[in-house]
Amino acid sequence: MSELDLRKNVYGALKAFQDSLRNYRRETGSPPTFLINGEAPAIPGELLKDCKVLPRREDIIADLPKGGIGVEIGTQTGRFARKLLDIAEPEKLFLLDLDYTPFQRDILANDIEAERVVTMQGSSLELMEGFDDDYFDFAYIDAGHGYDMVAKDLAVSLRKVKPGGAIICNDFVVWSALEAIPYGVHKAVTETIAERGLRVTHFAFHPFGYSDIAFCNT
Repeated sequence: MSELDLRKNVYGALKAFQDSLRNYRRETGSPPTFLINGEAPAIPGELLKDCKVLPRREDIIADLPKGGIGVEIGTQTGRFARKLLDIAEPEKLFLLDLDYTPFQRDILANDIEAERVVTMQGSSLELMEGFDDDYFDFAYIDAGHGYDMVAKDLAVSLRKVKPGGAIICNDFVVWSALEAIPYGVHKAVTETIAERGLRVTHFAFHPFGYSDIAFCNT
C-alpha cells in the first residue's frame, strides 16, 4: 500500500469515526469517555512540586543512580534496553517480554553473554512475582498498554522495587495516535500516584507525544 492510499483510507475512516462521535454526543449529551477508560484523577500538587520536566526520556534515565539492578518490563527490539545499559550503567538488567520475535539480540549480545543482561519470556506479572520484594533499584514499564495490564504491572513493581527506587512509565497518554487505540497508561499511573501519595520526580516529552513519567517508590 502506498502512502497516498494509506492517507485516503485513514482520512476516510477518521471522518466516519468523527461523525460517530458527534452523533453519540448529540444523542446522549455526554462524551464517549469509555474510549479512554474514563476520567483520571488529578495528581495532587504537592506530589509534583519537585518534578523535573525534561526534553526526552533518556534524560530521566541519566538521573538514575549508577550500578543498580534494573528491569525493563516490555523490551520489544531491545533498542531502549541498550540505552538503559549505556546511560544508567546498571550492574544487571532484566528484560521481560511475552514475545521475543522483534528482539534484536545482536544489540545486546555481549552483555547477555556476560550475564549483565538477562532475558526472560512470559507474562510480566508472573515473571515479576518470581523476584524477591525490594529487589530492583528501578523498573521501566513499557509492556501491555491496556488499563488492567498497566495497573497490574504497577502494583507488582511497587513491591519489587526498593523503597526510594524509581518507577518509570512509557507512553503516558490516553490515546495512541499512530495505532488509533486507547491506552490505559495515563489513568492507571495517575490513579496509582494519587492513591498512594507517590512523589513524581520526572516528566519527559516525546517527539510524537508518547511521554514518560517517573515517580519514587515509597
